[in-house]
Amino acid sequence: MALSENGGTSTGRNWDDPDDIAVATTQEVIDGKLPVVFVSRDSGCVDGMGGWQFLDGAPTDDRPPTCVAKEELLRLDPTLAEVTDLPVGWYAEREIKGGPWKRAPFPNGEEPAAADFDTPLSPEADKFLAEACAEYEAKREALEEGEWRLTSCAGWDLDDVNAVVTVRFEDGSEWQADAQFLGSYSEADKSWQWAWDSPDIGEHLSKDSLIVRESGERFGLRYLVMGGGCFSIPGPDTVQYFCAIGMKATDSMGVMEAGAEDMAGFIMLKNLRWTRSGTSL
Repeated sequence: MALSENGGTSTGRNWDDPDDIAVATTQEVIDGKLPVVFVSRDSGCVDGMGGWQFLDGAPTDDRPPTCVAKEELLRLDPTLAEVTDLPVGWYAEREIKGGPWKRAPFPNGEEPAAADFDTPLSPEADKFLAEACAEYEAKREALEEGEWRLTSCAGWDLDDVNAVVTVRFEDGSEWQADAQFLGSYSEADKSWQWAWDSPDIGEHLSKDSLIVRESGERFGLRYLVMGGGCFSIPGPDTVQYFCAIGMKATDSMGVMEAGAEDMAGFIMLKNLRWTRSGTSL
């Protein structure tokens, strides 16, 4: 247990931990309508992950919490960097944006009530994530190199009206799958956006991504419920982690990447079926 400079004890992760990328705030803060005047840090999830709340001071009873990437939050208000060393079980408050912070531990060690999706991970959540990561490799192998041979295909196309992907091979064979977008990733700025949050993806193509968001709400995984546009992630490994969770949550058979100039989309596949035989089948 490390002792912080301001006298508190910190059992949580560092602010810049790549596995703890988001904080809870309000839409008014994200929109720049209200400044953050109250910051709290509870014990969050396993090993101190999460637990950060940056609030504007107005009543939150009728306002659901919204997640935002830590990096984006500091871009919105660089003065918030002054409290990123806040220990677990402490809070900080100020009267105005740019004003001095007053820090203190919560009375009797009591922490504030966390957002609904901020609750500690349950054994069910741990099991879900472990199974998702374990199943991902097997499903990816079957899709790319095994039965479905995606990496050796001659071409493919997406019928975005009927939400169906068709994959063709040189031998004349062909298979189809029901398609749902999971999200999109930009390598340029290492940012991700969920399909349910994208105005460019129709509801009929993003409905399964809502199931992923529901899993985030159920298991307390903030990065699965982050809306409001693109948010920063550590890199491609996190994309694969998102794909694993997406496949598990929606019972999909695989995820394929749809590359574009500046953005790659990730499509979850269900009900894979051979629709045309080739010379090798």
